[in-house]
Amino acid sequence: MSANTVTMHESLAVTNQQQKGDTIFVWMTCLFVAVMFAFAWVGYLDSDDGLYSTAALKWLEGPFVGESHFEVRHPVVLAIAASYALFGVGVMQLGLVSTLFSSGTLVLVYLGLKRFGTRTACLGVALLASLPLFAINATITFCDTVEMFFVALSFFLFIKSIDSPNPVRWLILAGMIAALGYLSRATTVGLIATFGILFLLGQGPKRVHYWWMAAGFFFIVVIEAAILYAATGDPFYRLSLAWANVAGEDKTLAGVAAGMPDQAGNIRLNAFLDPILLFFINHEFALMFFFAVPAAIWASFMRASDKPGTVLLRWLTMLGIVWAVVMTIVLSKYSHPRYFLVTCICFTFPLIVWL
Repeated sequence: MSANTVTMHESLAVTNQQQKGDTIFVWMTCLFVAVMFAFAWVGYLDSDDGLYSTAALKWLEGPFVGESHFEVRHPVVLAIAASYALFGVGVMQLGLVSTLFSSGTLVLVYLGLKRFGTRTACLGVALLASLPLFAINATITFCDTVEMFFVALSFFLFIKSIDSPNPVRWLILAGMIAALGYLSRATTVGLIATFGILFLLGQGPKRVHYWWMAAGFFFIVVIEAAILYAATGDPFYRLSLAWANVAGEDKTLAGVAAGMPDQAGNIRLNAFLDPILLFFINHEFALMFFFAVPAAIWASFMRASDKPGTVLLRWLTMLGIVWAVVMTIVLSKYSHPRYFLVTCICFTFPLIVWL
């Protein structure tokens, strides 16, 4: 047997052993995620989830036009209705919706990080799943977890289009998925704004191809607007309900003195510092952003030639920042940590690669 043959066999043996090790790592990560979700299980909070549940029960009786901004978030409500139709009505069936969407997001995170190595991807998933904010909300059906999944899926379809010989189909699909995020909650404009910035900078696909993504987005949005127009006479019925909610009474800050925590656990000082302190003081973020911010700075200034995937890290950092800014502006009166789930996902990438 020649030396080359021996070397080849040894290389194959090492590769097979590494693949087995990676497979074990993946299964251990799945088990860890399951334990985290079970440990953090809430299921029902009698908050927004109760309103979505009520709307879902109405859908089981037949189509109806919602009277609140909760009831017209159709991707959320119809997902709950489907769970009830398949498995019966109950707390477990309600929480299952968020668990499935959150699990889907973790799969996307794994696939996105896999370019940096299987074990790196597993560590990223484990880090995100162990974050109190993510684990708890993975068991309570709010619109945040549904929107989070659609935003992540749309973004990664956008990334896939760049290396595809046929980018148009992926961009159309990315636009349609972004529309589902928008129908879950209008704050998906944070993702759209990020795409807009990349368009202006001339990064990503060719500028002309961005319009295919816009076409996919408006295809879904216009269909829903037409249905609402036929039912209510107002094609902007959804936006009217959403604006009425945003312009409504401020409940979270009522009676909160400066320097004291509000109902969401945030310390309130002033309008400029509060959004920043949120990430470092609120217990639901743990210590993540103490390390994620330096990692994001590192990724932003690292040369593209230094590490494959650097551009992805930069774009995710941009999306995370834009998302936080949009959420702060649109929902500043409430500032629940769950509003920033997308930012947590985005900053997980540079953090885990940096570590």
